[in-house]
Amino acid sequence: SLTSIRAELFFNIIDYLINYEIKLAFSCNPEMFEKIEKRTEFKAIIDRFNELCPNVIYFNGETFRGKQK
Repeated sequence: SLTSIRAELFFNIIDYLINYEIKLAFSCNPEMFEKIEKRTEFKAIIDRFNELCPNVIYFNGETFRGKQK
């Protein structure tokens, strides 16, 4: 679960990436991102993501992970 301690650690990692200009690619399902956006303590993290990842690419379609052969 997303606790405030994890949020602080996550924020510190994102801050480090920004300070050292390290490129980042982030992938998640829309439901996870919506959960993060709803939490007040994660607003700063969302702002940092927008700074790190100005280009957003959305992929729609069938998942390969759950597909039966």
